This record gives sequence, structure tokens and C-alpha cells, in this order.
Amino acid sequence: MSLMRLTNGQILPDCPMVIGFGGWGVLGASLPQDGEQAASLGRVWGTFPGDSDAEFWIVVTRQPINGRFYMWPDTSWEYIGASDFFTAQLYLNGAVFGLPQTVTLTSGVG
Repeated sequence: MSLMRLTNGQILPDCPMVIGFGGWGVLGASLPQDGEQAASLGRVWGTFPGDSDAEFWIVVTRQPINGRFYMWPDTSWEYIGASDFFTAQLYLNGAVFGLPQTVTLTSGVG
């Protein structure tokens, strides 16, 4: 089951009113299970197979400052730099899920 955001007014002037839309994330079944860095963050934070039909969306709330960090919509990521951390908030089906989490990035470990 997918949730929809509803509004009772126009979001932008001169635009048709939006009565609902989904698509706030990537389905759990589509999240990468592995990659160059690790499994996608959604795959690590989700509970599978139960979350396979849920929409995952992760918002990074604190970027690492010791390197370059990229997170793609499928919650896979890449980090190049010295050890650091970032914080991120998980949304499931368009709703906040839990509290922001801290992810530690350790360079030079393989």
C-alpha cells in the first residue's frame, strides 16, 4: 500500500490543483543489495522482504566535511575522502520513520 500526499489548495499560482501524488521514493524491491561502497542505505535500514513494496526516501541532514559524498535516489552512495560521518533521515511511504541516524565513514578499511 502506498500513501499519497493530499492538499486542499493550489501549490503554485496558475497551476492546476494537485489532489494527490505518490512517488516519494524507490520501492524496496529495487534497492541495490551491494555495490562498490556497500549495500544501499535503504537496504541496510529496511526490513526485507516485508519492506519490498515500501517507498524508501533518505534525506541527508548532515553532509560529511572531509570528502565528497554522493547519494543517489536508490539510496546507494559513494564517498571519497578521510574518515568522517553523515546523518540521514529515513522516510517510508512518504512519512518520517524513526529518528535521524548517524553513519560512520571509515577510510582505508577494505
